[in-house]
Amino acid sequence: EVALRLWLLGARTEALLSSPWQALAPIFFLTYMFASGLLFYLSEQSLPGRLKIFLNIIHLLVTFAIAAIIYPLGFGFDAFVHRATETWIFKYGAIFPKPPYYIGQYSLVVWLGHLTQIPLFYIDVYLVPILSALALPTVLTYTLKRAFDIKTAYAPLFIWAIPFIPFLSLHLTTPHNLALLISILIIFYSFGYLKDNLSGLILFALGVSALSTHPLVGAPIFIFTLSVIGLKKFTNKKILQAFIGSVSLLLISLSLPLMFIVNNLRAGLGLPFLVNPLTKINTFFDLFSRPYWYADKSPIIFELLYAWQALLAPMVIILAILGFVLFQKKFKAAGFFIFLATAFSFVLGAWLLKSWIVFPDVVSYEQSDFPLRLAKASLIFLLPFFAYLLYLVKKRLENKKLYSGLALILIAGALMLSFYLSYPQRNLKARFPGKNITVSDFRAVDWIHRQSDQYDYIVLANQLVSAAAL
Repeated sequence: EVALRLWLLGARTEALLSSPWQALAPIFFLTYMFASGLLFYLSEQSLPGRLKIFLNIIHLLVTFAIAAIIYPLGFGFDAFVHRATETWIFKYGAIFPKPPYYIGQYSLVVWLGHLTQIPLFYIDVYLVPILSALALPTVLTYTLKRAFDIKTAYAPLFIWAIPFIPFLSLHLTTPHNLALLISILIIFYSFGYLKDNLSGLILFALGVSALSTHPLVGAPIFIFTLSVIGLKKFTNKKILQAFIGSVSLLLISLSLPLMFIVNNLRAGLGLPFLVNPLTKINTFFDLFSRPYWYADKSPIIFELLYAWQALLAPMVIILAILGFVLFQKKFKAAGFFIFLATAFSFVLGAWLLKSWIVFPDVVSYEQSDFPLRLAKASLIFLLPFFAYLLYLVKKRLENKKLYSGLALILIAGALMLSFYLSYPQRNLKARFPGKNITVSDFRAVDWIHRQSDQYDYIVLANQLVSAAAL
């Protein structure tokens, strides 16, 4: 872990990069794989439970903090917009017109800024990576022990089902990613809540937090939260449970398209066009096609890597469904169908949002962005069953040291590949065109700013210069 951090600190740059991996040598990834394997090995040993959780926190901090460490000026574009808003609120108490969303992140960052007096930049940049590293091991270990009747020694291992899916991005602080983290906590806590006597008040509070942080993600999660509480209340009434599940599926599927329509009306843009979604099925499947920057041909090692990337989501879906069947077979627990139903409703909502509604004043790639996010987020509802299947495999190999050791090496290697795929890549197959903000962008903005004391000019520039101006 120390070596990994030293490499990252040595790779910090204010120069131009298309990928953070351009600043690191291949030995970094082999070291990460070794550290992951050693962590899994130690998690199986008779160490104190708190020590195991601490070790997982340390390794997750490396996993989620790559961009925060390598890019000292900041990373991405949306993060700069939100950080500028938070800075304004920190200085002046409010920003007008007051946005009806993102309040959860803005208030948390500003409150922490006043409380700690740490510069707002660092609080914002490290908020989601640090919260993820702290919350996932503690919450998941606590709930999985109750949900699976799992050995305490094994519980921390299954935290890594989350970073195993590379597009569940928890390395960048935005309201969407913060709401995604809260949603993962809600899902695993809901699993424990339905199986054991956990507090419904905590679950409700998490639902409200997600709703206030990013309503477009938080609203369906909040509906899911209320459904779980209702299912727990009517555990022995199958008709009521079926009714709750059906209403939840319908509300979640329709909530996002309806919220986008309401937001369009609120912004004064009028009603969008409604088209027959059955005629636009191809546009929905186009969401999952690879972007233009992927080369058709590349060396075999890269073809295998990106074949693995394409197989990840289908593999997790299949294994999670198998895990659900085996879980139900053993525990015969009521209400757990809500996880699969909600995953389906997220995909259905993404299809409707992409194929049913056309916003004439929204650029096409932005119109595709949120349905794709929604489809990807559907996988988080399958994660507990995916973790359960991994647990069953682990139990089967418990007394077979050779096979257990080989499985440990394979899992550490697979996690290393997911780690690489979690951040933008620039190689012979994936030629990601994105760039980071550099010190030159800030110098350009400063030079333009000093040319006149009258701020009535417009500058035509790319998004990174615009972010630097903010």
